[in-house]
Amino acid sequence: MARVVYNNTEIQEDVWFEPSEGTHRWQQSAGELRILVLCVEAGTKASDIQVDILSHSVKVSNFSSGAVYLEVRVP
Repeated sequence: MARVVYNNTEIQEDVWFEPSEGTHRWQQSAGELRILVLCVEAGTKASDIQVDILSHSVKVSNFSSGAVYLEVRVP
C-alpha cells in the first residue's frame, strides 16, 4: 500500500486490495472495513451464509454445506 486513506474525501475512487488467488477483496479506512467474498457459489441463499467476526479472525462459511469461503487469522 502506498498510503493510508482515513476518509473518503482524501481519494476520488474506491481502492480495493485483492490477493492473487482472487477469492476475496477488501477496502478499509480507519473506521470501516468492507470485505467482498468472490467465491460463493451462484444460487447460495443469504440464510446459508455464516459470518464470524472475532478480534483476531474473520470466517465466512456456508452453514448448510460447511464450505469455508474465507478464513483469516491474525496472530
